[in-house]
Amino acid sequence: MRLKTRYTLLLSLLYFFFCGVLWFYVSKISSDINQQWAERFTQKQVMFDKYRTLLPILHEVNIAKKMANEPAILKMARDDENPSVRKEGLAVLEKYRLTFHDRSYFAAFTKSGHYYFNDANNQYDKDQLRYTLSKSNKDDEWFYKAITLDNDYQINVNKDTELGTVKVWINFLLKEGDEVLGIIGTGLSLEEFLKESVDIDQTGIRNIFVNKDLAVQLDRNSANIDYSSLTKSNDEYKTLSVLLENSQNTALVQAEIETILQDPDKELSTVWLELGGEEKLVGVAYLPEIEWFSLTLIDIQSLNLLNNYEFVLFISLFFLLALFALQQMNNSLFFRPLEQFEKIISDLQRGDYAVTFKPFGVGIIKKLSIQLLEMIQIISRSQQELEQRISERTASLHENEKKLELALEDAKEQRQIAEKANQTKSEF
Repeated sequence: MRLKTRYTLLLSLLYFFFCGVLWFYVSKISSDINQQWAERFTQKQVMFDKYRTLLPILHEVNIAKKMANEPAILKMARDDENPSVRKEGLAVLEKYRLTFHDRSYFAAFTKSGHYYFNDANNQYDKDQLRYTLSKSNKDDEWFYKAITLDNDYQINVNKDTELGTVKVWINFLLKEGDEVLGIIGTGLSLEEFLKESVDIDQTGIRNIFVNKDLAVQLDRNSANIDYSSLTKSNDEYKTLSVLLENSQNTALVQAEIETILQDPDKELSTVWLELGGEEKLVGVAYLPEIEWFSLTLIDIQSLNLLNNYEFVLFISLFFLLALFALQQMNNSLFFRPLEQFEKIISDLQRGDYAVTFKPFGVGIIKKLSIQLLEMIQIISRSQQELEQRISERTASLHENEKKLELALEDAKEQRQIAEKANQTKSEF
């Protein structure tokens, strides 16, 4: 195999090796960069989703807290059968109604069981007493469960069958000392709240809110929401397992929730899941103010910072052009001069010392070509001198040969004369 062919093969192998290493390295680096970027983005997105949902609720909670400290309402909770007390209490409730985002309020009292409500349209003006709660009514379980809880307020997504409304209810306990006099609060329209919290159109991103038992509290698909979680047992919850496809994913999210609950300083965590055959990064953040967890599911493909490998093709083409240029340079500097050397030496081997050429190549190649030319010239001169000497020697030999022939002929003639003389003597 010729040297040039072997060198071309070597460059080809080098090119394919370079492309393979480049592709592997870029894939690995881009995967690491994309993963780190996705985790950082997820952490920021989770915190954004957390406060985007939490702040409106806390705003309503603060108003409800002020309302719970109003003397007229506390008085009404103890004696709402008294017309003057009721009138004074309702006036305060109506004043606060206008400060709530939903322009609605409710008040339910432990002693009388009365449930008062008015909405943004003021359609229950002078008729705020909507119904009386009953322990035997399943729809009223939320009230009797809530007044037994230690928390000053709870968030409960519930359907009020009496009022025909579905809201994110903010229940604030009405207390005097340790005695629970009732529950007051407001509600946020579930449809509007979902649009502002979990139904924002972000490609590849889904927001879900669950409680510590993974019961779904908010999701863009309202059919997945576990209404009235406050009054249900664990086996009745509509949990996150419906969305996470398998128990392994559910267990991973549950483990992250347990980790956050055990570490008060840990605000959020991330976990990788496989959903629908695709890798998703799930950010988990705790909302201790309402005891919910914000889950942000992000499609990793939508967050790839480096997902276009065209630059790898450009680098490969650039490297190919560089190798081609190197090949052409080597052809000019080495391989063509070597081929010329080979031809000259082949002519010399055939005995053709009349080879003439101009010095070629650069650097050491040119120096070698000059030395070869000088050597050929020396050999050519030596050959000419040798041929001349041989020619002269041959001519001298021819001359001596003629002299010898003449001497021999002369000797022959002398012998013949002598023989004739001897013969004559014998005759006498």
